[in-house]
Amino acid sequence: MDWVLVGTTCSLALLFAYIYVPGWDRIAHLLLLDRTTIPRIIIGIGLNSILLLGLIVARLREAESRIPVWTTVAAVGAVLLNHAAIYYSLSRIGPGALAVSIGWPVLIAALVVAIGLFSRGRTTAPGILVAVVAIAVGGRVNPFYHGVLDLRQTAIGQEIESVNALAPGAWVSVNGFGSGAVLRETGVEAYSGDQAWPSKKMWDAIDPDHSDESVWNRYAHVNWTADPSIPAIGLVAADIVQLRFDSCNAFAQGSVRYVLSDKPVEQQCLAPVATVPEPAATYYVYRVVGHS
Repeated sequence: MDWVLVGTTCSLALLFAYIYVPGWDRIAHLLLLDRTTIPRIIIGIGLNSILLLGLIVARLREAESRIPVWTTVAAVGAVLLNHAAIYYSLSRIGPGALAVSIGWPVLIAALVVAIGLFSRGRTTAPGILVAVVAIAVGGRVNPFYHGVLDLRQTAIGQEIESVNALAPGAWVSVNGFGSGAVLRETGVEAYSGDQAWPSKKMWDAIDPDHSDESVWNRYAHVNWTADPSIPAIGLVAADIVQLRFDSCNAFAQGSVRYVLSDKPVEQQCLAPVATVPEPAATYYVYRVVGHS
């Protein structure tokens, strides 16, 4: 029994079943699938498919007997059927996407040839074809192609580095998403941004009794807001945890030194440090101070 191939196939089937088969609540909770989103499940399907393709091609190359023709016919037929279904759906609900998509029949033809060659145990030629298709589809949105804006070179980025250099401390960005991106690029210690794995120290301070653990114990974007009307800890989406920032509470007083916002924030325990205008927004830097 080829357990690697079996395990990879079963995991792919599991992800497909989670998307298309109803009634998964209890099982999904046990498998932690309910801690993520459908787009991330689809990314998992893509990664799993690449691994499965590599395994299958490797097994075909290891086979001592001649590779049956039906494998090629089935593989090519699956590709054509899949894209025919996509074309049918787009022609009904998104004809505009087809109108601006130039050259897609050529790309599909290249993909069909690549899959046909993969099914014969070939690797080099189909690998090159798949790379060409991938670059044609996603190359223009790849940051390595266009580059990214270095936020450290902006006025607000330099202000954050200057303030933090004089008196280092932890930061929190509130309100907009742009302020969180600046903190991330400047490299200062921050309680905002992507949470790959929950920090025990951080969440023990924010949620001492762990009453909201089901909300924050996940891979998520951690965003803060100064809006007093929202819950202290909430789940905006399956991968977005939103927290209400109160500069006078125990966590802010004990763990946070600076606050960055793209809107003015009026709280008793915040003292203004700087106001930095940028083309897209005006940023406000505050220092957390003690109770008056």
